[in-house]
Amino acid sequence: MRKKTLAFLVLIIAIAIGIFTCWKFYFPHYSSIPVIFNSAKIPLIRTTIQGEEHFLEMDLGSKFQISLHPDILAKLTKEPEGVLTGKDMNGNSYSSNAFLLKRVLVGSRQFNDVVVKEISKEFISNTTIFVNKARSENKKICVSGSIGRPLLTKTNLLLDFPNSKIHFCDDPNLLKKTGFNIENWSEADFEIGRTGVVIKVETDLGQIRLSLDTGTTLTMLRESSYSIDPPTGQAYGLPYFTSSKFHIGTKDFGNVSIYFYKITPEVQETDGILGMDFLQSHPVYLDYRSQKIYIGN
Repeated sequence: MRKKTLAFLVLIIAIAIGIFTCWKFYFPHYSSIPVIFNSAKIPLIRTTIQGEEHFLEMDLGSKFQISLHPDILAKLTKEPEGVLTGKDMNGNSYSSNAFLLKRVLVGSRQFNDVVVKEISKEFISNTTIFVNKARSENKKICVSGSIGRPLLTKTNLLLDFPNSKIHFCDDPNLLKKTGFNIENWSEADFEIGRTGVVIKVETDLGQIRLSLDTGTTLTMLRESSYSIDPPTGQAYGLPYFTSSKFHIGTKDFGNVSIYFYKITPEVQETDGILGMDFLQSHPVYLDYRSQKIYIGN
């Protein structure tokens, strides 16, 4: 009798585990995380690392999982993970010590065995185009580092920056319940390159390929692109051109300022960057499984 009871309990447990596994597999994950913006328009995400809250810049242009300032890393319990090397858009190389953290919480999402690299001060100095000295409503917030696309792109992603949120969601039908109908948005294919999502855009300068980067303030193009057409003016120390046409997929978003910047010839898959000056005005849904981008008005 006891053997039958034990066998029955084992069967019930096995069925429960099976149902849970199927539920996790077939039912898409959905979560929403609020973001705030610093004075450079870069989105900041609240994260929890070893019981302490940190604000990290959301950087879809970064190939690293998480980057932290040295003084933050020094306080954490971690394991050495070697050295990581990366390059900026100018082609400069940087090497940084890397470490392994057991877990990091981003909103309600938990990431295990996260590789964190130490931020290079030289990298920050070389990639900061301008410093916004204007007063910021979030000036008291201390930014500890950045979180990159290896963690942020594990599920499809809705960048709802006009409403200061991001949504992790693989099922567009779930987005409808929160008021987003991407069927009415501009749809286009994208490619995945070393710099992340790359889309084609029709402009007054012809067709260009831009890499979507939430870690860059401005929409920029390789500086050699304005050798024929003179720029409209200059701002932030950079020449810029205002394109009356900015066509992505099925819609034209028109009158977009494009800044010209020195980008290394080593980066072949993209001509420039689609930055936060555009993304903060338009909600964007990234379907990584189908490699499609949807952009709202």
